[in-house]
Amino acid sequence: MKVIIHIGSHKTGTTSIQKALQKHHALLLSDYNLYTVRSFLGSTNASQWQLNVAALEEHRFSPRKWIDENWRDADRIEQLRLNVSREIRAHIRKAEEQGAAACVFTNEGLFLLRFVSEWRRLQSFFVDCECELILVLRDRQSFRQSYMQQLDRMNISLSANSDSFAYVEEKSWLFDYDGKVRLLRSVFGPASVRVLQYEPKKMVSIFFSALGIVDNRIEERFENRSVV
Repeated sequence: MKVIIHIGSHKTGTTSIQKALQKHHALLLSDYNLYTVRSFLGSTNASQWQLNVAALEEHRFSPRKWIDENWRDADRIEQLRLNVSREIRAHIRKAEEQGAAACVFTNEGLFLLRFVSEWRRLQSFFVDCECELILVLRDRQSFRQSYMQQLDRMNISLSANSDSFAYVEEKSWLFDYDGKVRLLRSVFGPASVRVLQYEPKKMVSIFFSALGIVDNRIEERFENRSVV
């Protein structure tokens, strides 16, 4: 099964893309053989946030993992990893049963994975799958400003720890796009990482066009919320 993993980054129309994937599940499956995830581990959130929490090293955080103290317990993390693996297998079986050619998962928190071990862990959840990652990049200064504003709205303090998701100095790993792409290609393969450029209020059509889907029934709606 081909699996498409949309990994953000943050503030690049991710919520609009996720809502469209969720809303048009039936259309995408019937007309384009594309299976989208409407619920994951009992959550109907359009973003499968559990993926980033499960893939991160125990000592590292994303906003979702930071604000929920349950995810600071090693036993809970290990159980989550098992549950994530099972849930992914269940969705892929369902996609195959329904005749889908590909399955889409999405979570912008995956952009916050930094190390090879974290990306390898994510990869391990998708056993026997051909994975393609889609990464949307925004102008660095614009992304930095918007991301800092999001952290502030979530009452998350900036960090001096250079490995942190809240380390936003201009030299931060968060803004080393070339390094990110090299790392992803070293793990998933040179042809398995697709990079799209952010264009305000156009990302739904840009994202679906990258999948070979042009359909005016999939409307361009602007969604703006903090997703972790």
